[in-house]
Amino acid sequence: MRPQLVIVDLIGPLVEDDGVLARALAETTIAFGRDVTPQQAARSLLRADPAPLLRRWLGATLSAPALERYNERAAHLIECEPCVRPARGADRAMDRLHRASIPLAIDAGLGRAALNAALLRFGWCAHPVVQATVAFGETLDPRPDADTLVRAMLLCGLGDPAAVARVATSLPPIRQAVAAGCGWVVRTGQMRSRRSVAYQRTEDLEAAVDLLLAGDAP
Repeated sequence: MRPQLVIVDLIGPLVEDDGVLARALAETTIAFGRDVTPQQAARSLLRADPAPLLRRWLGATLSAPALERYNERAAHLIECEPCVRPARGADRAMDRLHRASIPLAIDAGLGRAALNAALLRFGWCAHPVVQATVAFGETLDPRPDADTLVRAMLLCGLGDPAAVARVATSLPPIRQAVAAGCGWVVRTGQMRSRRSVAYQRTEDLEAAVDLLLAGDAP
């Protein structure tokens, strides 16, 4: 059995950034009066999304303008920064899913401007495997709730999460997918954190596609 849809995070499985987005988050937080190092921001982004992190660090009043500033900075970095690049094997993985007739949905976890910058820069706007994209703020209740997963499924005309594979590097979408009952949940990257939810691990998106095309569910 193979999935009928693969939902993949933009940052991590598809795009490598060498920590520049974490540095941008730290710089944004400092600009609003809270001292957070890039290392702290990088570790935190593996456990939570930018919006709840900014709410935690800055409070409800300052977090909204801070998030807007961060998303603007992220869009600029994705568009222009040389170290922001497709993750290893990402293009091959997308091509393989297309040949297997398995559609792909991209969950940015960032604003629409940042997502569009990546799609344009790396030539993914016209890739036939990409059937849907979801940016931060385009759901009824942004991540880490399940709305991005539900929206991606609706955009692709799919109603059963058991037919969906979810691939991500950070933990919020992994927990989201497990709670929603996705048939395949794969975390990419070389993580040393203790596993608290049931998911599979692979080094990168291409290895995750190997697993999915083999038809192995957890």
